[in-house]
Amino acid sequence: TDGATGDEVWTAGSMDLWAARLPVKASGLIDTPIRLTSVSCEHNGLDLSEYSVDPISGAIILRIGADLHYMTKETIATKISNANGEKRNLDSTNTILGTQQLPIAVYSDFSNMQERLIPLSVANHLSTIDAYATSYGTISTLLTARGQTFVAPVIPDTKNIPQSPYGGGGRNMPARRYKVAPGSGGGGIVRILTAKHIPNPLKSSQDSGERHALVLATDPLSPTAEHAFYIVRTDAMASPAFGFASLYDYGDSVADTGLPAPFIGGHLESGGSTKEGGLGSVYGSTVTVSPCGRRAVWTNTDGQIVTVTLPKDSVGEVSVVILPQQNEIGQPMIGDSETELIFSPGGRYLAITHPARNQFKVISIADLGVPEDGVISVGRIVQATTDRFNSFSPVWGKQSKDFLVDKVTTTLDPSESSAGATALFFLSDRDVVLSGASSPWGTRAPSPSFSGEKYVYTLPLQSLK
Repeated sequence: TDGATGDEVWTAGSMDLWAARLPVKASGLIDTPIRLTSVSCEHNGLDLSEYSVDPISGAIILRIGADLHYMTKETIATKISNANGEKRNLDSTNTILGTQQLPIAVYSDFSNMQERLIPLSVANHLSTIDAYATSYGTISTLLTARGQTFVAPVIPDTKNIPQSPYGGGGRNMPARRYKVAPGSGGGGIVRILTAKHIPNPLKSSQDSGERHALVLATDPLSPTAEHAFYIVRTDAMASPAFGFASLYDYGDSVADTGLPAPFIGGHLESGGSTKEGGLGSVYGSTVTVSPCGRRAVWTNTDGQIVTVTLPKDSVGEVSVVILPQQNEIGQPMIGDSETELIFSPGGRYLAITHPARNQFKVISIADLGVPEDGVISVGRIVQATTDRFNSFSPVWGKQSKDFLVDKVTTTLDPSESSAGATALFFLSDRDVVLSGASSPWGTRAPSPSFSGEKYVYTLPLQSLK
């Protein structure tokens, strides 16, 4: 260390590297040590931690802070000569009488480069879930959690199932969860917002047993990560979408990148804000696919309810329609994150739960036309429930007597189809029961005190026949 203020005064200072001429006598050094570094001036006061001498080249490697610095043999010789009064010229490659920082880049599996630092917990990280029946007679679910999508099987509780003996290699293996998107190494370029199963397979996969899903994700090819809709495979034989190869091969077209191509939004002309005619920001929790697999609907942050026809292939032209923002009796129909969108079994009608003008939830039914036509033709938008009470959670179904009628009808005429819904079930708080409170207004009072305020109601539907 050196903090000398004169030739004879030595005080504590920063740690530096010095050079001394050999040999050394018992009384000490023959010559005064020569200072080779001045870290307090050159490196903002960082101390020299350690050094190492290369016996072949005569150079020195110094560790100052977290960096390594290199001092050549010629630089050392010049410093010693200048200290002894000898002037030596350096060539053009060694004009700086100091150290040179080594450009070192360490490539490894650092923790900040890993995709899953925290183990996935379905109970804590689950965003959306969609269950569907497979061609194997089992039930699977599409799970969206932490910006990723998985397929997980639905299995019975193993505690109540008798355990069978070992049946050989590859048998008695429990069903496993596997990843759909993004692929390995692609977790930093895309974020999955929601995934919904498409019931009917696409035209290209009707004979191959492939399964597909409608995926809402941020588009990595968009400069501002715009929302985009994709159709990706979800069967176990498919490779995860947005895989590792997508990180490097960015070309002029989507086919050159290895990324799935969106059919609406993202970097396409249909992307961007709704003011510019784009997709906008979609509420992932409201995305719904019709049971026929031909249509989808969602709401966005601009209050719009948007319905679209799904392409027959993974990419293709689609029909996009924005529903009116009021029903036929003038009640506002503004979409938000809590809007419920439920398709009828045939995909023609859409049940919409939305707040009325007095902020009570009502259910409206929109006629979108026949799905087989390939276009969306908005007809009447009928308000099915009153705005005097809250009505929500609609479900299309059949009444008990309809099952008997369908059984008799199909027996007499096997060609007669019994598919479709004949009733709309929903929850409502229209029948409140007092429980020790004097106010009869239920949810309409500042301090309600009611028990069992929600009940199931049925709205019979009249057939067009």
